[in-house]
Formats: sequence, structure tokens, C-alpha cells
Amino acid sequence: MPCWKVWSSFTSEAFPLLKHLGIHDCPKLGGDLPNHLPALETLTINNCGLLVSSLPRAPTLQTLEILESNKVMLNVFPPLVESIEVKGSSMVESMIAAIANNQPTCLQSLTLWNCSSAISFPGGRLPALLKTLNILWLKKLEFPVQHKHKMLESLSITNSCDSLKSLPLVTFPNLKSLQITKCENMESLGVSCIVEFGPKFPISMALSLMTNGFSKHQEIEIYFSFGKGCHLTQGWWMDIGGRMFLKGRISHTA
Repeated sequence: MPCWKVWSSFTSEAFPLLKHLGIHDCPKLGGDLPNHLPALETLTINNCGLLVSSLPRAPTLQTLEILESNKVMLNVFPPLVESIEVKGSSMVESMIAAIANNQPTCLQSLTLWNCSSAISFPGGRLPALLKTLNILWLKKLEFPVQHKHKMLESLSITNSCDSLKSLPLVTFPNLKSLQITKCENMESLGVSCIVEFGPKFPISMALSLMTNGFSKHQEIEIYFSFGKGCHLTQGWWMDIGGRMFLKGRISHTA
């Protein structure tokens, strides 16, 4: 709806049963969103550059996406939100500030896009229950490596974190998927994981991948997948189509 300009005011009783709200490609839209949506579970706002509004009070909101809509205000942080994706400098800055002020306890997935400002996670820590983190085009983000992030399972960094030269994966003891793309200053990945040879014989593996000599635009991917009752008996690096993979032989225990 590229010509939609005005969202009429609503009373606080409007849409009491609305669960999903998506506003897409409305670059001329102004006005306020409904201020209270008690049943809302999903909110998506995309390419609404003139929408100057606070988020509605939505106590049941679980999924929030705000893309290229930098004037939306995060005055109220959804207490039960599990997944957040924001794109644009001011929105990313606002989200980092909101995380610092509210310390979300349910957030499991976070995607941050396109921010040119110098930013960092509060206290050098990720949200406590975060399992998935995607960072894209945040060159001045200071990535937190001083503390362990025990819940994180998936990490993707694309063209971001210019100050990050080494990523010690011991910081992420439960990491299962890692993708690093176009991080020109990255020099090494320190991989450390524990796999079980049997109920009483743990084996510790430490691997390090040096990226010196690779092209600046090469993609590096590492995937860990150990099912119950499995252990890695041998591991090695392989270059497949310009990508580095950690390969291994998996054995099954009874």
C-alpha cells in the first residue's frame, strides 16, 4: 500500500483478538499503531520510513520484526518476546539499549542488520537464554568474547565486527552451527569441544583454523552435529568449493 498515509486513531479496546499484524511497504504511512493489542503474537513492520509510533503494549508478543522503519520507538519492551529481527542504524541502536534496560528473559533468537554506529552488548554479555544470533553489516560492533555464552547454539556473522581478529569458540560451549562471511580482519578460529568416547572416557579436541592467505571474501563454515550416543573419532579440515568445513567420522555407542 505505497500511497497509504494515515492510520486513524483507535481506542485501547480495538482488535482485542488480533494475533498477527504485518505492515509492509507503506513508505508514506504516518500516525500511531493501536496502543494495546492484548492477544498479539507476531508483529512485522517493513519499509515504513515515516511511521512514528511506539510499539503497542502486547504482553503476549513472541515475534518482532522491524526492518527499514527507523522511526518506530521501543518505549515498551515485550516481556515474552522470543524472536527479534531489526534492520537500520537507529533501530539496532534502540534495540541494544532496550536489551540493556530490560534484560529479556525469554529472547532466544536475535538478528541485527545494517548499523554503522559503534555499539556493544551490555556488560559484554548476550541475553541469557539466546540460542541464535545473526549479525549482518555491523562493522563497528564489539563482539563479546570475555564471558561464556552457554545457551548459544547458532552464530552467523556477515561483514561485521571489524575489531574481531580471533573468535575463541570455547566461549560457546554448546555451539552447533557457525557461519562467518566476509569478515576481513578475522585471522583465526579457536575450536574446542568435548565429545564422548564412552560413558567414562571423555575426549577433548582442540582445533585452530588460520585464515591467513584466504581471500577476503571467502566464506568459512563450521558445523557440529553430534547426536545422542555418537562420538567423533577423527576430525579434519576440508576445503570444498572455497569453503572450509570441519569433517569427521562419527561412531555410535550402544
